[in-house]
Amino acid sequence: IEYFRKKGIPLHSRVNAILEQSGSDFRIHHSEWESEVELHHLMSHSALNMHYVNGVPANKEMPEIKDFLSGNKEYEYPPIEVINKPGTKFKYSGGGFLVLQHIIEEFENKPVSELCEPFLRQIGISEDLVFQQHVSGRDVAHGYSDNGETIEGTRKMFPSFAAGALGTPTAMTKFLEVLSKAYNNVEGCGPISHDTACLMLRATDKGCFDFMGVKMGLGIFVGEAGDNRFAIHQGANDGFRAIFCYCFAGPQSGYGFSIFANGDNKAMFLIAQASCEILKHMAIDGIDSSKFQSQVSLDGISQEEIVNIGYKELVFSAFSPTLPPKIVDQNPEDPLSEFNLAIEATVTKVSNQRFARAENVFSATIPKFDPELFCAMGKVMDSWESARHNEQEFDILEAGLKMPAKIQYVLISTKYHLGNQVEFVELYFKTVEKNEWILALPKLKLDGHSEIRVSLEENIKNLDVSDVRIHAFPDGGLTRVGLFGSNLPHELRPSFLPAEQAQCIRYTEEIPHTKKPLQLLYTPSEEEVEENVKQLINGQEFDALSLAYGGKLVSVTNEHYGPAAQVLSPYMPLSMHDGFESARSRVPGHKEILILKLCTPQVVHRIELDFTYFVNNNPRSVEIYGRLSDSSSWITIVMETNVKPFAANKKAFSVLCQEKLSEIKLVAIPDGGVNRVKAFAFHSGHGIKRKRIN
Repeated sequence: IEYFRKKGIPLHSRVNAILEQSGSDFRIHHSEWESEVELHHLMSHSALNMHYVNGVPANKEMPEIKDFLSGNKEYEYPPIEVINKPGTKFKYSGGGFLVLQHIIEEFENKPVSELCEPFLRQIGISEDLVFQQHVSGRDVAHGYSDNGETIEGTRKMFPSFAAGALGTPTAMTKFLEVLSKAYNNVEGCGPISHDTACLMLRATDKGCFDFMGVKMGLGIFVGEAGDNRFAIHQGANDGFRAIFCYCFAGPQSGYGFSIFANGDNKAMFLIAQASCEILKHMAIDGIDSSKFQSQVSLDGISQEEIVNIGYKELVFSAFSPTLPPKIVDQNPEDPLSEFNLAIEATVTKVSNQRFARAENVFSATIPKFDPELFCAMGKVMDSWESARHNEQEFDILEAGLKMPAKIQYVLISTKYHLGNQVEFVELYFKTVEKNEWILALPKLKLDGHSEIRVSLEENIKNLDVSDVRIHAFPDGGLTRVGLFGSNLPHELRPSFLPAEQAQCIRYTEEIPHTKKPLQLLYTPSEEEVEENVKQLINGQEFDALSLAYGGKLVSVTNEHYGPAAQVLSPYMPLSMHDGFESARSRVPGHKEILILKLCTPQVVHRIELDFTYFVNNNPRSVEIYGRLSDSSSWITIVMETNVKPFAANKKAFSVLCQEKLSEIKLVAIPDGGVNRVKAFAFHSGHGIKRKRIN
């Protein structure tokens, strides 16, 4: 990532175009998707094939990387090919890293072992972690099969970027320490920039969780345990197994370990047991040690997946992410609950429940809205609510009914969700007879703070339903889902209409105004601002947007959830409510705009956005413009940039413009929030002059 950043090649660049630019004659081929494969797809296992990269015995000659790309019969390499629409589905792929290595070596006409050495030297591990196949004067462990036999050639060699490095657990952990520091420091650490660390450690799930019980970043897995976030990767070569697990964010940041062992599947069990014991000793928040397992059946699992399934079942099944709080203070039971077949349904799968728990959808009680009840994730809602800006078409909730039943009527409520409700919903049923999902209710439009009642088609009413699946388009809040059968009182049935006739009925009850947690408000007098400016030293870096020096909010398009003026506060943010946050938008091309006035016209050299408490709802991307002090026109300072990887973190932008700016325009796409916006300049006014001491 650092290589491409310094070369000015964005990670969303098309791979075939980069291959051509590098001078390579290799191309990725697919009749439909070959032009859609981008660099980041190679790092996130979301485009290419080749789960396991085969090794070459260490007593043989290692072929060049390009000898593997189009297939290699001697070592049973298939040709590199696209197996899924890029970016839509996780499928572990060593093939992507073969292509990455090839691109870099073609650009530089040097082996990556030589190119990586300066990077490793800056971390301080160049002697103990190398991308060479043989190291003169250094002992290398021998690999062993489960029956105790030495691996052919004592070990196997692999392409450098696909399991081909040689190293020690200490060196691996040192790398993770530097990566963690880079993630938590806007200035980065050593050779790893803050941007690179945030890109690597931004977790998404396109099927990865089913694969290993964790999510996928770029080149690295990410596990969640309470408020802790772990950088994770497994290792499996012929005769060797490994794992690293390092907390890079959260209350126990800096805790972690790396374990290497020279054995096959038995070594995986050894490593898993050692991992469990270490994690027990560390007493990590969010890890339930009672869920650690000592054994898992390997029957029917392909060899290349054993290490992933093994660690998932033995170790990572004990990791529990932070969830919004349970609804403890509940309203009375809903009068319809005695007929509702969805009551006590067990949630078996949910794609996202960052704002409110999925289990609330099947509650027997009347939804409750407490205007004073907030948590770290925002307003506590008695509903299911997912995070903003879903990268997939819809969020998913699957649940098993308490007992199989014939379902004839459906009630869907978005009570208390207005503007942030699920826009469309779709229901599927699974029957006792067949283990497959059947469309029960086609895509249905929902309104906010409303209820819709639907009578299902006759062919659906006769099904013995055991499970229900909800598709929530694209994301947002869904308060209740009621499922009713022949037990529904006859006098209520006329209110349930066929889907094409059913309409959303708005609740007459007004949504109470929330009483948000206090922010530390700062409203300095003109005299205080003048005194603050006087305290600046000539040449001192300062935030020219800060209220302390006279920065002002000029205008904002929407501050539905949080006051925009707080982005200029000189105080550290206290919560998600201490900053700007707009309502959700469903309109294509929508943008929210803040215009901020600098204290005085300044040459700004850096702009910093602080998303510390916006974990689930920072913008998808931003644009930043500056207004020249002697003009009414705006100039582009930052072109549209994806800032999702910087959720709960900070993002800094270097400003190349050397002219004085009077105002900053921040464009949030399509919506979202930010705690603070800072524009740094060097003071050149009439502040205190202090003699500098060299």
